[in-house]
Amino acid sequence: MVGSPAGREPLKIIKKVCPRYPTGETNFSGRVEVHFVIQEDGSTSNITVVGDVDQAVRKACEDAVNQWRFQPYHDDGKLRKAKTYFVFHGPMEGNDVSL
Repeated sequence: MVGSPAGREPLKIIKKVCPRYPTGETNFSGRVEVHFVIQEDGSTSNITVVGDVDQAVRKACEDAVNQWRFQPYHDDGKLRKAKTYFVFHGPMEGNDVSL
């Protein structure tokens, strides 16, 4: 689930892409927490993976979130950036990334 700014409308995902893990990296389990900013146009930036994560898995998650698009976020009638996060679960745990 994508976190929403406290006390605000939920963020609406328009396009969500699953990570493409490299061969040999598809059997890990665990969580990968990714923090990012949604820009005024709905694109993502400042993508940061939290914690000690294998470099190949880190890159796959960053690349996926970089392709995500959101409905532009409004606050008090103005377009705003929004800081948020998403938690990917390893393929062995089942990753629900449906819209």
